[in-house]
Order: sequence, then structure tokens, then C-alpha cells
Amino acid sequence: TGPPTFENSYDINVMGIDNETIVIRSWNATHYGQNITNLSIDPGDTITNIYFLLQRGSEANVSLKGPFNHSVFNTSALFNITANITILGADATSCGATLSIVNESVYNITSGETFTQNLGDISRLDSALAVWESSAKAIGSSNYTITSSCATDGVILLFLNTASVFNVTVEQGAPVVNLSSPADLATVSQFNITFAYNVTTTSSVSACSIYFNGTLNETDSVVTPNIEQNFTIGDFGNGDYSWNITCVDGNDYTGASKTFTFTVQAKPDLGITSANITFDVAAPIENQSVKVTANVSNTGTLDATNVVVRFYRGNYTLGVQIGSDQSINVPIDSSNATNVSFYAQIGYNNIFVVVDPPAGTSGSVEESDESNNIANNTLSVVSSQYIAGNLTGSLTLGDSTGRTLIDWEVSNTSGSNIYVADSDSTISFDDLQALGRSTTGAIESNDFEELDILINTTNVTDSIVSLYLEGGSPRELSTFSIFGKAIENVSIINSTNSTNFRTGILWDTSDDDSANEVFDESDEEDVVFITTINIRSQGAYGLYDYEIRIPATLRQYVGASADAVSIYAELR
Repeated sequence: TGPPTFENSYDINVMGIDNETIVIRSWNATHYGQNITNLSIDPGDTITNIYFLLQRGSEANVSLKGPFNHSVFNTSALFNITANITILGADATSCGATLSIVNESVYNITSGETFTQNLGDISRLDSALAVWESSAKAIGSSNYTITSSCATDGVILLFLNTASVFNVTVEQGAPVVNLSSPADLATVSQFNITFAYNVTTTSSVSACSIYFNGTLNETDSVVTPNIEQNFTIGDFGNGDYSWNITCVDGNDYTGASKTFTFTVQAKPDLGITSANITFDVAAPIENQSVKVTANVSNTGTLDATNVVVRFYRGNYTLGVQIGSDQSINVPIDSSNATNVSFYAQIGYNNIFVVVDPPAGTSGSVEESDESNNIANNTLSVVSSQYIAGNLTGSLTLGDSTGRTLIDWEVSNTSGSNIYVADSDSTISFDDLQALGRSTTGAIESNDFEELDILINTTNVTDSIVSLYLEGGSPRELSTFSIFGKAIENVSIINSTNSTNFRTGILWDTSDDDSANEVFDESDEEDVVFITTINIRSQGAYGLYDYEIRIPATLRQYVGASADAVSIYAELR
């Protein structure tokens, strides 16, 4: 006791027993001293000195921020255990803080947390915060302790590196209600809505009630806690709503959820598919009137009125509209059909339907899905036409005075030939050659493709190439006798469904203006289709003498002055 004997010195009295060993430490903010002394057995005081010659190591000061002694939480509550760690003595490295809980069944850290946290390096007098998310699990009480240490710790002088909290209690509380869906601020497109929620409690649940805009709507008295529950409510109109749920547990504790808001914006969803575009004629002929019907569905949540349906021949971006706009009403979960008529053309008639045009925009009807308003279907019209009949009767050759020179009764024309060509063609029957052969008889497989180009049948199902070739070669070859001249290697096909009548193709070599000895697109030599008479034979349409298959566009091969074909007979 008493004042120091010199500047920056202090004195203290230590009571002890003679011959007892005492350890005395003293320190300031950065240094400390230590002396170990035996108390003298002689009368009087034993005097010892302590000098601050030792550098202090780091030392943690743990300051708890909560929960504190005697804190109380309800079951299932979430809370943070927090400590502030301040470093004394010297700068510290590799610091950490460890939480220990006496009874982890009462409360414990949540999933993903670890009991030891790495705080890194901390300078002297600086602080770091350690936080553990925890949850109340069961009724009871427990203590917890937080201890901090660093790799640079020295002699612990203050013993502030550990702190404890006692009697943190968990008791039965109100049920916790969490809303799942619709999410807060959600926009829904249907009038019937399912509201999902979860109620957490260690007790039973006697009832849960749902409120809209602060008004009770419905109460459910059969509720299973801790798993998702729901209310399904109908008859909402378009607009903004708020909702929340309150639940009462078996101990009459009441818990309420947050209040969420949502917007009802019901819309139709108009749709058209290829399967819902149909034709009333499955296999039309050229220029036949065909009715195309579009069956438009509405899988949305609002009736659609005055829906415009538009039909196009070809892609809607480039095609030609068929007829005028059609207008229909399509109720929800239903469909409605409309139709227009068009004249079928040879080839592929690709019909597009656009619902609520213009395509690529929202049109005049706002829908929940604008991507399903366009579809197309294709109707194929073959180019082939069939000519069949009989060839019998009387032929009379006379002079200018009316005298009969030859009277020829035609009763058996078997073996005769029938020829068909464009009426604008002038045929030299003495100069005919098989299509696919040059004037010298060499193979010219490109002839068939070039003829398709000339008669515009390249992209039809019954093109010349598809009918007469297989793998680039003629399907079948035959020889025809034409005005006493044998024409070999003529490509032939069945005129219809049997071998009783066959059709072949010839070209007129007298039109070979370029003298290249082949049929080609540039010279556009006349072509002739040929069949041989087969008296009273079965064909696709009955018994007759001839049957021949020709492309309908043959009538336009040379020009349009006579949009027709001519039939020639070579009688024998």
C-alpha cells in the first residue's frame, strides 16, 4: 500500500505463510512481468520486484451479444447466438471461436452451421463478430459457452477468452405459419387458385383460417402440422388481393402468417394445331373446290370473343389470304370451328391458319400464351389424269363428189396405239424417240427431271421422276411399234392398277433445234404419251379398250393458246 517509490512503479502487499512460494504477475497493455519468490521465515516483510520485460501475446476478450441469461424462446423459433471477439495484448493470427451447448436437444445450431468459426487475423484492439443461427427444438433449458483462441496467444492474463450464458429456456409457443404459394406479389392467370402454406408446432392444430383483404373466407379444422397444407378457392375476378392464414393449436395458442398480395389476371389461351386443320376432300383433283376447317381451342381461363381466324395459301408471311377474315367465339375449355373454301392446285397446297392476327403480336385478344396461334396442314393434289375408252366404229374415205373410195369397218383395233400430246404441239410421228434416250440411243436419265421442270411437276407426289424412275433408272422398258417403226427402250408404267394398260413417254426429235441429239429443257422438244389398245380389258374404271395416264399440266407444255390435249389413234 502507499504511493510508488519511483515514477511508474507500484507496490502491493501479499499475505502468505512463511516459506511459501508465491508467483506474482503484473502487466500493462502490451507487456508483462513475473516473479517467483519464497516468503522469508525471518520477521519482517519479504520484498520482491517485477519488471515489465516480456512482450504480451494475443488474448481474446469474448463479449456475448445474446441470447442472455434466462432468455425464453418458443418451440421452432429461430435465433442467433452472437459474440463479439476483441483482441488484447498483441496482433493476432488464425483466430477462431467455438460454441458449445450443454443440451443440444433443447436448442441447437441449424443445418449448415458449424460449432467452430474461423475469424482469421485480428489486429490488437480490433474485433470480429461470430454468429451461429440456432433453432429452438424442444421444451427445456440449457446453457452455452463461447471460447475464442488464436495461434499467437501467449500467457493468458485476463481470462476473458471464455464466456457463458445460463438458463436459455424453450417453451411451448404459438404455431408458426408460413405461406408458400402464390408467392408474394405474384400474378396468377386463373380464377380457381390453390393457396399453400405450412404450420409448424409441437402441438396439434385445431383449425386454420384463410383471409382475403382482411375478411375471413374459409376455415379448415382438419390440419396436419409440419407438412404443406392448402386451400383451393374459386370465383376470383380479375384484380388485386391480399391473403393471410391464422392457425390455432391444441393449447389455444394462435399464430398468424405474414400477409401476401397477388393479382388475378385471367386470360384466354387460343390454339391451333396441324391436326385441327382439316379438308373435306381427301384426294381432290385440280381446280376442285375444297373446304378447309380450322378448329380453334381455348385452354385458358377466360372466354374469348370475336376471335379473328385467317387462312392463307402458303406461308402466312408470303402467302395469299384465302377468303375474308372469319370471326368466332371460343369459351374456356372448349373449341369452335370456322372454314373457308379454295380451289385445289396441282402439287402441295400448304394451308396456314393464323388465329388472332397479326402473327407475332398479341393481336386483339390478350392471351396467356401467344406462341400457339399459327399452324399449317398440307393437301396434296396429284398431277395425273386418266383417259380411258373404246375405239370401234366405221371409217369412210370419199372424194369431193361424195363417192366412197374406202369403207372401213373398225371392229378390232387390238395392237393399235393411242397418243396424247399438248394441242399446241405439232407432232412428227416418224421422228419419235423414247424419252431417256438420245437420237443415237444413248441413255439420257436427266430427260425425266427436265420434263418435270418443263411441265411444273417437280414438287408433286406423282412427278415424272417418281413415277418412271427408281434409283435413277427406268422402272421398266418396252418396245412400241409406231407406224411400222419399232421404238425400243421406252420407259413405261402401269396406267392405273394393273398391267393390262401401260403408259410410255416419247419425244419428237424433229424439234431438236440445237442439234445436240438429246431432249433438253432449252429446246423444249414436243413430248407424246403413248399406250397400246387392249380390246375389252379390265381397267381401274371398268372394261374398255385403252387407258392412259398423263400429267394434267401437259396441256400447257407448248403454250396457252389451246389449254387442252389432243388424242391421236393409230389404227391397225
